[in-house]
Amino acid sequence: MATIDEELGQLERDIRQLKIEYDQYFGGGRKRPPTEIEWRIDQLVKRYAERGGELKFHQRFRFQQSLADLRKI
Repeated sequence: MATIDEELGQLERDIRQLKIEYDQYFGGGRKRPPTEIEWRIDQLVKRYAERGGELKFHQRFRFQQSLADLRKI
């Protein structure tokens, strides 16, 4: 089982990949939107939104930063 820090790192990588895939989709390089990666991000966001009290300060900060990055897309 992955640790919280590893999952937050995966969330950050997935958000960067989502931005790249949306740029490709809107640029005409992809025929379908990146729904799989969106689903994976949504699952992680829901999991950590519910477990906010269990996160340490630096983990909550990383999670909130990731949410801010996700809103920019």
